[in-house]
Amino acid sequence: MTTTVRDSTAASASPPTARGPRGIPRVAWLCALIAAVNALAWSFFIPPFHVPDENAHFAYIQYLGEKGTPPRHPFAGLSAEENQTLGALGFYATIGNRNARVPTGPAMRAKLDQVTRAHYSPVSPSDAGSATNNPPLYYAAGAVIYDIAPTGDAILDRLPWLRAFSALLAAGTVLCTFLFIRELLPGSRWAWPLGALAVAFQPVFGFIAGGVQVDNALDLCTAGLMLAIAITLRRGLTWRRGVAVGLVLAAGLLVKTTMIAFAPAVAAAMLVAAWRARSDRRAVLAGAGAAAVALGVPVLIYIGLSKGVWDRPIAGAADAIAATRTSATPNVREQLVYSWQSFLPRLGFMKNEFPTLDYPGWDLYWRGLVGRFGWLDYDFPVWVSWVCLGLGATVVAAALSGLVRLRALMRGRWADLGVYALAVVGLLATISVAGYRARLQSPTGQVFEQARYLLPLLPIYGALVAVGVRSLGRRWGAALGGLVVMASLALTIFGQVLTVSRYYG
Repeated sequence: MTTTVRDSTAASASPPTARGPRGIPRVAWLCALIAAVNALAWSFFIPPFHVPDENAHFAYIQYLGEKGTPPRHPFAGLSAEENQTLGALGFYATIGNRNARVPTGPAMRAKLDQVTRAHYSPVSPSDAGSATNNPPLYYAAGAVIYDIAPTGDAILDRLPWLRAFSALLAAGTVLCTFLFIRELLPGSRWAWPLGALAVAFQPVFGFIAGGVQVDNALDLCTAGLMLAIAITLRRGLTWRRGVAVGLVLAAGLLVKTTMIAFAPAVAAAMLVAAWRARSDRRAVLAGAGAAAVALGVPVLIYIGLSKGVWDRPIAGAADAIAATRTSATPNVREQLVYSWQSFLPRLGFMKNEFPTLDYPGWDLYWRGLVGRFGWLDYDFPVWVSWVCLGLGATVVAAALSGLVRLRALMRGRWADLGVYALAVVGLLATISVAGYRARLQSPTGQVFEQARYLLPLLPIYGALVAVGVRSLGRRWGAALGGLVVMASLALTIFGQVLTVSRYYG
């Protein structure tokens, strides 16, 4: 995590009182383009529906595109068309089985042709599997693409266009990350693209962006929210900035309820911005009121549609997480122990919540972020994670050193650091609560914990890289930043090679 760093050059180049951000540099668009191309490359290498839950997210889009209303009955079954397509692709025999390969050749194409000729129903019994309880904003955009896709009507004709939409979302995430870093380090232009490219080539981000996944829209919303918060904290609270913060938070909530993890950070940011503008009561009231209205109106409209038109839960995913087995009672102490062990080494007095893992933070999250792909069934060798750990530790040490050396310039801006730290803690806490509740529901079921749940923190990661390289000065910092970017690119390339080997080798 990082914070706003202002130096003398920054103050003269971009004063805090500026009315709005400057024009977007060409290099920012280039970083976004690179992210989109990378995601498209992943989409060509990944077989259909082999991004986690891609079958469920496609089913939601298909149902909404065909019926004009979100699905509402969990576990009723996917559409016959999708089920038959998955069968022709050998999907269920391939996921989770590292030794299985996806079928190819004339026999597979003949099965797909048979599915197309049979004209199976594209309408499910109102279910989209694990995606059913999600809010509909992302899927509504996907449904438009589903309806206007310029190719045939078969599922596999529409899927590439929906994956291309994911690539656009990835480009938007990297663009917002670039602008977020620019707000934090306005006097260090050379560091901006290094942080943005580190995000663009993050291998799991690229992999997820290569498929139809609601997390791609969530990542864009969180990146946009971090940008809106940074602008508000640095440039001051106005009604326009309040609207921006409220609208982006609302959009995220209508994409996936995980966005609630960032609500405390938003509240803290608004309080800090209001305190700094306390001499101008009108600006404070206008900014806070605009944020509340921009957040409340879309959410209230969604609530009205859910209850009055669609007859579906307002926050179905949260309801499902909150539900537990009748024999399982949530326990605060167990929750805290589970949360600690999810990310930190287990202490001697703690019950082992992860008996099959030595260090969950390492096995689940670090190795997962370095590169665990498919339906969590293939990844890089362990030594790759150790090498990346050394590089990551170097970046973190450089960033902390930079903050210490620049403490005089940070005067008056430490609250910003607290806001971004709260965003990190909020997401980790949300993941921990959801994971613990999932454990209560199905103690021997599928593992809930996945590294992709940390991807909403990509802007913080990019900013950490940028602050770390800036602290070393232009010469050594550019060298470290270049090493991080090249290492990320190498992981991406070898991840794609590993993907081809996994499914077609």
